[in-house]
Amino acid sequence: MAMTDERTAASGPAPTLAIGPAGRRRRPLRTRLASGHLLMVLAGVLTFVLVANALRSRDATVEVVVATTDVASGAVVDPAATRAVALPASSALRDSLVGPDLLRAERWVAARRIVAGEPLARSALTRAAAPGGLRAMSIPVAPDHAAGGEVDVGDRVDVISADGPQPGYVVRNAEVIGVAPRRGSGGLSSSSTGQFYVTIAVEADPALRLAAAIRAGKLEILRSTGADLGR
Repeated sequence: MAMTDERTAASGPAPTLAIGPAGRRRRPLRTRLASGHLLMVLAGVLTFVLVANALRSRDATVEVVVATTDVASGAVVDPAATRAVALPASSALRDSLVGPDLLRAERWVAARRIVAGEPLARSALTRAAAPGGLRAMSIPVAPDHAAGGEVDVGDRVDVISADGPQPGYVVRNAEVIGVAPRRGSGGLSSSSTGQFYVTIAVEADPALRLAAAIRAGKLEILRSTGADLGR
């Protein structure tokens, strides 16, 4: 009996388990701390994501054009003499200023003097007439009747009238000086529905024939850039 008492005393008291109010075992302190730390980390990640999204939304921008040289009233505005700058998309000035795509889409003339460093306002520009004393004339057409919409400023085009038993050329090798509306990479919208416009430079007599063909409403625009004009 003495040996049993000595062995018990040497090994110390038996370990006890913490029992909760309902008789359930409580989790060790280390486990509770780990769970709390995980919740804090998850909350921090969620906060970061929400803040990042808010900042991204706030920092959304659009490009507008700023003149890099003075432009006299009545002079053609050269896109090469401008630069694009970022403007907050939420700015109240957004709709009154010109973007790079619009400036390249057509030839523009300064309606007043523009100074270097000035953002190009729509009110400061007016559409230029066709070069070389020609007339500028817009043709309403759907993209599927205009080379699939792959027509851009600077291209050469032919216009065919399909009115009557025998289609014929109304205009040949005309320069495209405007396209509207445009998609981001240039040319007409990829949609084949709705009304679109291709503006070309024409002489006086072809303009009369073109007007009659437009009234008839059966036109085809052929992109003839680089084509052999003898064929």
